Amino acid sequence: EELIGKPVGSDEVNAKSTYPSILTMNGAKAALDEHTQLAKEKLAKTGLNTYYLEKITDMLAERNH
Repeated sequence: EELIGKPVGSDEVNAKSTYPSILTMNGAKAALDEHTQLAKEKLAKTGLNTYYLEKITDMLAERNH
């Protein structure tokens, strides 16, 4: 609860949609991986130095795993 900043299970109690509830946990993880890869591909197409943006993308995708 301290990590996520709200009571565990509160989304379910409040009937809020979440990626795991819609896609299953494995589906949500697969979607995260797909979107992370797509973001990196788009960054690569810019032709710019995107090293730090790619690192931030990885950090966001891997946080709290």
